[in-house]
Order: sequence, then C-alpha cells, then structure tokens
Amino acid sequence: MRDRLIAILKEILPTKAMASGIPVIQKWNYEAAADKLIESGVIAPPLKVGQQVYRIYPHYEQPVFSWIITEIRVLEDEIIFIDDSDNEMKIDEIGKTVFFTLEDAKKALSEREKR
Repeated sequence: MRDRLIAILKEILPTKAMASGIPVIQKWNYEAAADKLIESGVIAPPLKVGQQVYRIYPHYEQPVFSWIITEIRVLEDEIIFIDDSDNEMKIDEIGKTVFFTLEDAKKALSEREKR
C-alpha cells in the first residue's frame, strides 16, 4: 500500500512550479508524504486498532480463531497488523487467511476443504 501510494504521489505531484516566471524544481519527500497520509488516517489501512478479525488455520482442531487488532506498524515496504496474541498479519493475508466476519472465515475454510 505504501509503495503504491508513493508511486501515485510521484505521478500527481508537480516536479516544476513557476515562481516569478522562472521554473523552480520542487523537491518532494514522497516517502514522508505517504507515511503522513497513512498515519493521519487520510489513507486508511483496511484494518484498524480495536477491530475484531477471524483467522483460519486449516490444520488445527479449531480452525477459526478470533483476534483483536492491537497495533498497526507501517514499515518501509508493507503494513503489518498485530493482534492481541502478538501474531503478525500482512495486508495480503486479508481475504485469504484473515477475514472481517466469522461467516467469511467459515466460508473460506469450507471452500478449502472441498479442494
């Protein structure tokens, strides 16, 4: 998400501006701009602190666990979500092993079992 945001900022922010008719090169810190947008909530990650999520572990006796997101870490190239058991979840796990509802988790688990 952060890398994509940086690419978009580079695409849309001007590299030249006019000051008194003379082109001036603007120096943008795209990474800092992306971090500020994410941290301030302008660009929101798909999960937030306090949100309940459901994670599937197909090989466990109880294959669906409920967790509460306690922390969000914005790293250089990814966003990590930490739950109340200190498990880490990456953004690309959403919809694969991490779900917003118990029903979605159970549905994904049953589809995996059919394969």
